[in-house]
Amino acid sequence: MLAVSLGFVAVAFLLRNAGLPYRVNAALFGMATTLSCVSLPRLLSLWSESTSPSEARRNRIEASDERNAALRNRAGALSGNLLQWSLLALLWLSVGLNAPLWVPVLFGCLFAAKALLEALLLCRFQKEM
Repeated sequence: MLAVSLGFVAVAFLLRNAGLPYRVNAALFGMATTLSCVSLPRLLSLWSESTSPSEARRNRIEASDERNAALRNRAGALSGNLLQWSLLALLWLSVGLNAPLWVPVLFGCLFAAKALLEALLLCRFQKEM
């Protein structure tokens, strides 16, 4: 992912004087930033584990610990609720500020998609139990 993000940066620099809209370069830089923010910590974590086998073993034990798994699940549920209410607040804020129609529609669709995904996952997990 880090190599792809560097590729996006290179393409953005090559296309900056090609007469394309500014948004294209901004989108390329945004994708590059996102990919590097996701891949760089993982790369550093892998490097750290390769230099210290004891740390790698400790990380594997912590990842498989039931208590840590429960804490991660609770954190994920809380962040999902925070995301849900943030989307709803942004929807109403965009309506109150007379934003273009696509903005509240986008927030509404994201809110509905999150609720639908939550319902589908709940059904799946209930079937597994």
